[in-house]
Amino acid sequence: MNNFGSFKFTPLSLKPIAWFNSESVKGVADNTLFSPWKNQVPGQPDAANTAGADFGTWWRTYNDDPAFTALVNNRPTVGMWDVGGVNPGITLGSNWTIFVVSNGFLEFNRRLINGWDINMLLAPNRIGNGAYVEGSVSHDFMWNNNNGASGGTAIGCLKTSDSGNIEYYLNGSNATNFQVANRSIGRITFGKNNYAGEGPAALTPEIIIFDYTLTIDQKQMVERYLANKYAIRLGDIAAYYPTRWFVADDINQADNTSISTWPDRSRQKIDAFQATSSKQPTLKKNILNGHSVVRFDGGDCLTGSDVNMKFGASGDGSGARACFIVCKVNANGVTELMFAYGSSASYQGWAIVKLNNNLIGVGRNGYDALSNNTVINGQYYVVGVVESGDVCDVYINGVYQGSSSSTLMNTVSSGSFAIGNYIPGAGDLYYTGDIAEIVYFNRNLSKYQALRIQGHLLEKYGLIKQLGPNLWLDASDIIANEGDKISTWTDKSGNNNHATQSTVASQPTYRKSVANGKPALSFDATDDWLQGTNMGTPQPFTVFMVANIKSTPGVAIFDSSNRTLIAPFIFGQNAYYLFAGNQYDNPAPLYVANKTIIFSALFNGASSTSQNNNNGKITGNPGTESIGTYVLGTWYGQTGGSDCDIAEVLVFPRALSAEEYDRVQGYLNGKYLNYSPY
Repeated sequence: MNNFGSFKFTPLSLKPIAWFNSESVKGVADNTLFSPWKNQVPGQPDAANTAGADFGTWWRTYNDDPAFTALVNNRPTVGMWDVGGVNPGITLGSNWTIFVVSNGFLEFNRRLINGWDINMLLAPNRIGNGAYVEGSVSHDFMWNNNNGASGGTAIGCLKTSDSGNIEYYLNGSNATNFQVANRSIGRITFGKNNYAGEGPAALTPEIIIFDYTLTIDQKQMVERYLANKYAIRLGDIAAYYPTRWFVADDINQADNTSISTWPDRSRQKIDAFQATSSKQPTLKKNILNGHSVVRFDGGDCLTGSDVNMKFGASGDGSGARACFIVCKVNANGVTELMFAYGSSASYQGWAIVKLNNNLIGVGRNGYDALSNNTVINGQYYVVGVVESGDVCDVYINGVYQGSSSSTLMNTVSSGSFAIGNYIPGAGDLYYTGDIAEIVYFNRNLSKYQALRIQGHLLEKYGLIKQLGPNLWLDASDIIANEGDKISTWTDKSGNNNHATQSTVASQPTYRKSVANGKPALSFDATDDWLQGTNMGTPQPFTVFMVANIKSTPGVAIFDSSNRTLIAPFIFGQNAYYLFAGNQYDNPAPLYVANKTIIFSALFNGASSTSQNNNNGKITGNPGTESIGTYVLGTWYGQTGGSDCDIAEVLVFPRALSAEEYDRVQGYLNGKYLNYSPY
């Protein structure tokens, strides 16, 4: 039982059909087989070993073994090892929610929870550091980073949704959504494949199953309960279990002081050090959207052990890793290393580098320049590098820059890592600039996962806010319950261009997870609409909208008193059209009904452009009118509505540069897309 304020929460208050936790195991000695695992829901079946059937399990508790109790916050756990499976006698219909707290070890395709019919499961993935969920297609997600070592306990949640999706969450963050033809589960088993095969090597202290779809509020309540109980950090990056994670905000010392230790936030707890005072970087507080940065002056660096930084147990040279850095780059024409690890022997290792031509590069010995845009002096960036095998993808501000197919890593048996320079003993390429955060993984990430992390970092450090939007509506900021009517959508740009509706019947409805797991306002196609202020924004201006067009195309989703609008129409095909006093003209990028789309447009007369997601810009001439008093979900001055969900709106009172445009697109890609547009 957990306390949330004065409210004492237990999962039983939400009426689960099954609740198994290790603390309910009584009278069983440590490291001892047992059956059944008692169901804590009165009147519901236990999970039992049925001798003679196709189930056999090997259950253990680890009450006293320090190698395992640390994984679950000094609480007992249940070990599932090698073979087995128990059937709690549970079947589920088309609506359900499942929570699992577990640590998956290095095993291959072994099921922790398995369901017949749709063969959906939670399990360690093929390389032993993820959850593996299978429906109509296979989906891989990270579960932990232990590669057979201790660490990496996580909260996994699978739930059905009103939109027909199955949603997957890891440590509170929506990892992905997918669809299957049949969401019913014919029989659930713990610790076994469907009919045959071995079970996982996993420590599982708690499983909770509901035979209905929990609301987002209810889901979050269960996640907070489990996170508090097992000391698990909830959040976008924590959900992916980095191997190294350095955040300047974690340095607990005064502003403008030298840094001897940068603590590692990851579960590995391998800090970065610098004992020589003349080489210690400086902590600068409240620099980047209220966050601290570590400042390197061209002669500073921090180093630490490379334990568990390599792919595989012994560093087999396969090349699989990912790293994301929030940094300010000085375009000084000098090659400088931001982050590196490896061995000093012939410099066998891997590094992210700012090259002497002011491009971002990655590699060893020589470096490949993989970014298309020269970095701007004094500008903060989110730099992302994702390597798989011999291919390395580079992102800047969430936008894919290019790939290298050259071999980027040698086998490294031991060594160290460095922040702001080469590793010790390999020479000096000191970095000049700021670093606010480094997130490193000893495995490759999917492109979707890479975008998700970068979108989070762009928002966290205010790299969108600093572009100066004069309108920014974000449904994620609305505090409401599912189905509530919304009278005011607050503009968070600081310009008070709020959107309001005083008539209750015409207010849009708050929906918590319709935009690929994110909130949105739902307009009903009849009379729902919001009206904003007179923005008086002349061309050129840039608009981004995240929306889902459900039906009845032909009604504007954004309009103004000057008839400057964005509207979906069917002129032989589903497409967005712009109008600004001239004509419904191209640009008219296509959209897919009932799918969350990131639509962007530059209104700039005959040089106007627009695009959906990252599918290429189209040029046209919709006219030269400015934005007057704006409305959402309808035509200006009319009551007919657009059948749509709107999750976010940004308007910038100018034409954004290519880098700025990509930065906003990268932020929205990472926040809303459950796939990669690249």
